[in-house]
Amino acid sequence: IAIASEHATECERLRAEHALTEQHQLVGLLLNDFEENASDWLWETNRKGLIEWVSPSLLQHTGADPASEIGLSAGDIYTPRDDHTRASWDRFQQAIAKREPFSEAIAERDTPRGRITVSISGSPVFTGQGQFMGYRGASRNVTRQIDVEKQARLSDLLLRQAIESFEASVMIS
Repeated sequence: IAIASEHATECERLRAEHALTEQHQLVGLLLNDFEENASDWLWETNRKGLIEWVSPSLLQHTGADPASEIGLSAGDIYTPRDDHTRASWDRFQQAIAKREPFSEAIAERDTPRGRITVSISGSPVFTGQGQFMGYRGASRNVTRQIDVEKQARLSDLLLRQAIESFEASVMIS
């Protein structure tokens, strides 16, 4: 009976290990698929805010070597914009200070292909005991989107100015 019980326990352990291995493989496949098909690149920081890992897709989207960003902070890479998106950067800084999630912080960065505008989102990572470990997140190039929005705002302003410049007269008979 003891041998049968040990055998059953060993079988359960092997099944659990196999399931865990399959789960890791699935996560790896999903991550690879995401990196190959998405417009984002992924990253991780340590508790000091220094980048520890950047997905290989950074090269595809910016021309920058992911290894060149290891050890840098967001402040080393990104510059907040001086326009209507500045508030998103301020919210990002506040979230980092409080170790809270943040989304769509807009900033600019220089790349081998020129200056681009990016959207940065991330979530804090904590151990099971609640110790802060850093952030994991994603960034994406939103240069075209920001340029289109800027052009739309300018067009709207010009249209409003044109409309306001007309003198309207109404005649009631």
